[in-house]
Amino acid sequence: MRNNDHDIHLLFNDPRRFVETHQKTIQYVVNKFVLTGFFTYHDRDEVVQFVNEKLLTGKIEKMRKQYNRNYYVATYLSKIIHNLCLEYSRKNRSRNRESTGIDISSLDVTENADAESNIIIEEESRRLDAILSMYNKSRPRIELFLKILCGAGFKEDEILSLYPEANRKDVEKLVHQCTPASDHDKKTDKELYGALTYFINKYDRKKNTADALRKWIAAKINEIIGLLNGDPKTAHYEKETLKILFQFRNKNLHSRTSI
Repeated sequence: MRNNDHDIHLLFNDPRRFVETHQKTIQYVVNKFVLTGFFTYHDRDEVVQFVNEKLLTGKIEKMRKQYNRNYYVATYLSKIIHNLCLEYSRKNRSRNRESTGIDISSLDVTENADAESNIIIEEESRRLDAILSMYNKSRPRIELFLKILCGAGFKEDEILSLYPEANRKDVEKLVHQCTPASDHDKKTDKELYGALTYFINKYDRKKNTADALRKWIAAKINEIIGLLNGDPKTAHYEKETLKILFQFRNKNLHSRTSI
C-alpha cells in the first residue's frame, strides 16, 4: 500500500491514528512559523497542541468532506495546519489586545516589515480573493473599478479585456484620468466617477449618471467590507482600510509577477 493510500485509509477510518502519524508534519509547519518570527519558540508546543485539538474536534470531519483524492493527503494537511496556525495567532492577538480583530492600517508592509505583518497581509489578501471570486462573471469589472477608486494601479490590458472593442485612445485617456501623476496627485472621487461614467456609458451604450455608478460601487464595497469583517466581527475594515488592502495586494501581485 502506497503512503498516500495509507494516509487516506487513516483519514477516513482512524482519525486519531492519522493525527499521531502526522506529528512531524504538524511540527514542521509550526517550526516554519517560529523560524520566520511569527511565533516565539516558547509558543511552539502550545501551537502544536492547538492544531492537534482542532484536528480531532471537527477539522478531520471537514477534511473528509472536502478532500480531493487527486492530491496527496500530506499536502492538503499542510495547508490545513498553516491555516490553523493563523487561526491560533488571531485568537492570541485577540486575547492580548483591548480591541479584538485585525486592523491592517496599523501594519508595516515595507521591505523591512516584520514576519507577522507580511503573513497577515498575505492571509487577508487571500480572503479578499475568495470574496471577489463569489462575484463570478462580475468579478473583473468590480475588481477593476475598485482598483481605480482605491488607487491600487491598473493596466490598459485590464480595461481591454472587459471592453475589447474600445478605442485605444479612449483607454489611454481613462488610464491618464484615473492614475495619479505622483504621490501628491490625489484624484478626487468626482474626477474618478466622472471619467469612469463617460467611458462605461460610451461602450455599454447606456446613459447612467456618475451618482448611479457611485451608488452601485458603494453597495459592492459595503458587501465586501461586511464579509471581510465577518459576523461575529473579527476585523476592523472600513472604506479606507479596504483601500489599503487593495494597494498592498496589488503591490504584492506585481512583485510576484515581475520575478
